[in-house]
Amino acid sequence: MSEHVRDRLSAYLDQELLSAERTAVETHLQGCDGCRQHLETLAVVDAAARALPVEAPPGYFDALPGRVRARLERPGARARGVPLRLPAWTWAAAVVASWL
Repeated sequence: MSEHVRDRLSAYLDQELLSAERTAVETHLQGCDGCRQHLETLAVVDAAARALPVEAPPGYFDALPGRVRARLERPGARARGVPLRLPAWTWAAAVVASWL
């Protein structure tokens, strides 16, 4: 049996694989129940995430560059490795946007 392809299933689902790699994943899926079930689970999660309503507050994206710039320009922010703190809903929006 060939090596499992779980690490490539997300890219496969998003149609990001090159033709040869896509064919290799499809061939593997024909004989591997575990990877096929994992792909089905990913597809369910993907569909659920796409169905989530994601709306930014008015003007959020217009002001985003300025907010990011201000955080990066704070004295010592880069030197200390201060992470950007964004509202929790922005991470959900980023995940959904990456799947579109």
